[in-house]
Amino acid sequence: IAIFGVFLVRAFDAHAQSRLDRLSLAPAARVQIEEQLPKMAGAELKSVALDLEQRVAVQRAIDESFVSGFRIVILGSAMLALAAAGFGAAVRDRRGATHA
Repeated sequence: IAIFGVFLVRAFDAHAQSRLDRLSLAPAARVQIEEQLPKMAGAELKSVALDLEQRVAVQRAIDESFVSGFRIVILGSAMLALAAAGFGAAVRDRRGATHA
């Protein structure tokens, strides 16, 4: 289960970097933003020198990156649940066949 945390962080980082690369940010602002990225959706942008349009775009990039990572975790969780249900059904059917 802890592996889902790794998936979330890796997916978030990949998506955030990709989205931030598309924005025209000053190098100093980009460094400050990247310092906040480990906080993921809790990143604080108030102290970063950005105009309103850039601030909105950066916040959207961070938010969408978190959602992308969360979707991967949810999909993985669903696949794990389906696998567990299938295994449980197979074990139940096998026990039922030996007791009959």
